[in-house]
Amino acid sequence: MKSMKSMMKFLTLAVGLLAGVTMTSCLNSDSDPTAWGNPIVKVYTTYYPPYVYFETMDGLTIEPTEESYNASISQGFNWSNYNGQIVQLQYSYNSESPDVVIDDSGISGVTLSGLVPLNSAVEVVQTPGAANDSINNMPIISLGEENYNGTAIEPVYWDATTLFVPINYFINSKIHSFTLEYHPYEEALDDDGTLRLYLQHDKEGDNPSNQVDSWDMMLYYGYSYLYYRAFNLSKVENYLMMQGKTMPSSVTIVTYEDDYSLELKDDTKPNEYVVKYEEKQ
Repeated sequence: MKSMKSMMKFLTLAVGLLAGVTMTSCLNSDSDPTAWGNPIVKVYTTYYPPYVYFETMDGLTIEPTEESYNASISQGFNWSNYNGQIVQLQYSYNSESPDVVIDDSGISGVTLSGLVPLNSAVEVVQTPGAANDSINNMPIISLGEENYNGTAIEPVYWDATTLFVPINYFINSKIHSFTLEYHPYEEALDDDGTLRLYLQHDKEGDNPSNQVDSWDMMLYYGYSYLYYRAFNLSKVENYLMMQGKTMPSSVTIVTYEDDYSLELKDDTKPNEYVVKYEEKQ
């Protein structure tokens, strides 16, 4: 498993501290016109300029310069591998340049600096212990936060098939992996038609401390990609279609939680979070 440092590399540049989940930017100093943006976005590739662009959950678009796009291609970066994925992006721009356009729809004319993918695995596990039954060796603390500056941070649908999930867990120096599992062998649909999915947490050889968690890493150091994960449910939807069923409009994420212990035990308490899909207006 790659270290945090190596995961932050993109092209030939090392990405600096990432800060923010929405499209924000900051200036380096009063004299330096270079500004930075660090949003979580969805990647879209096209057959015409700008060839790749990005969109935040609330619909703001980010377009790179053709020069920046060409530089990424010349260094071997294949954007088609990330088409449709959720990533944390870093870009820069000259705040005094007339070629940079910022309006209510977003920003164009930026230089790409780095990205970290947020997409995590989704598996249909048909029998316990099957080859694709994921490792689950550590509890999480919670999904989201009940109250942050008066607002709840909760799992939501990014789009009709993608869950965007905030996961707080203890961490040290390695990237943890997460998988959502659908278990057809169980009674996976609740009485209200909600689909049950199980969150599996693999610490990937990390030696975490219960003094540091992913929420802190995002809030104080800007590593939003440690806290947020995206899960594309297309694999589950396709399985249900083959069974003559339709994908329900809500899911229940089952987690195993402990706000202190680092060990997953037989008596680790499960928790459930219901996430409902609502079409964007």
